Amino acid sequence: MKNPPVLISVLGFFAVMAGFVWIVAGLRALGLEFGSVMGDLPAYDNVGWWGIFALIVGIAWVLAGLALWSLQPWAWMFVAIVAILALVNAFFLMVAYAGSGAGLAQALMPALILWYLNTAEVKAAFGVGAEPAA
Repeated sequence: MKNPPVLISVLGFFAVMAGFVWIVAGLRALGLEFGSVMGDLPAYDNVGWWGIFALIVGIAWVLAGLALWSLQPWAWMFVAIVAILALVNAFFLMVAYAGSGAGLAQALMPALILWYLNTAEVKAAFGVGAEPAA
């Protein structure tokens, strides 16, 4: 198995860390306390479904991070879709807060990630975009 490009490893690391955060948030929303280390859980009604949703999202992020490290082609597509959704969100932020620069600031990282994903080195590592030999 070949090693992933360095920045793909970094993206995988942050995906796994984000997954752990979502999992902890989901467990807390479902009522699991960690010995009051994180403070008291706010009293909300009907957070059970949000806890389950957070657990599912957390598991998806951990799997995506592991898939990035193992250079699975679906992980390349997952990151591209998340980056595109982040750019759409940045556009709406630009419209909502015109002139503040917040939308542009939010668009920088997803734009860089999309650019990096489409470099020849990264596409070759994931086997994406290669034409089959005739």
